[in-house]
Amino acid sequence: LAVSQNRSCGLTDEGRAFCWGSNAHGALGDGSEEIHAEPHAVQSEVEFSSIALGNLHTCAATADGAVYCWGFNGMGQVGDESQQDRQLPTPVAGDLMLHDLTAGAYHACGTVASGTIYCWGHALTTPLAGNGSLMLAEPMPVAGT
Repeated sequence: LAVSQNRSCGLTDEGRAFCWGSNAHGALGDGSEEIHAEPHAVQSEVEFSSIALGNLHTCAATADGAVYCWGFNGMGQVGDESQQDRQLPTPVAGDLMLHDLTAGAYHACGTVASGTIYCWGHALTTPLAGNGSLMLAEPMPVAGT
């Protein structure tokens, strides 16, 4: 189970994702922006093992570490090398296998097997990765990890 200020998501034992609450920018992953007061299936055949919520975006990972994100993408937080909102789960760029998935207000991060942390999105005040940029539309390694 994961919660944000205006929506919640959970996973079944079979890895199906369900979300409810605000659906601004498609953050519930059902292909619409319709609000749902009760759990509503995320439109994906992918089996997820973890899920994380930012302010207006959602990210979920499979057991092998493939990451999908959806919702608001104006700051690159979907991680698909664009700033276009996504109403359905969209693969994060880079073919990275990420674990320990987490999301902040406008960004997300995960760890590869070597221990290196990768982040994408907008950090607001401090660069997420070593390139000095506050906004990353694809995963980049965090310096020193």
